Amino acid sequence: MGAPPAGMVIRNVRWANVHSGEIILAKTTTSRLGGREIAAA
Repeated sequence: MGAPPAGMVIRNVRWANVHSGEIILAKTTTSRLGGREIAAA
């Protein structure tokens, strides 16, 4: 298996970091509201 281009790896890592940040933000907002609408979105 050939390794993917470095640019692709960096892009994937950056996307994963942004994505996990959004999940954490959604969970924090949801716990503050005490509801589940945001978690389900």
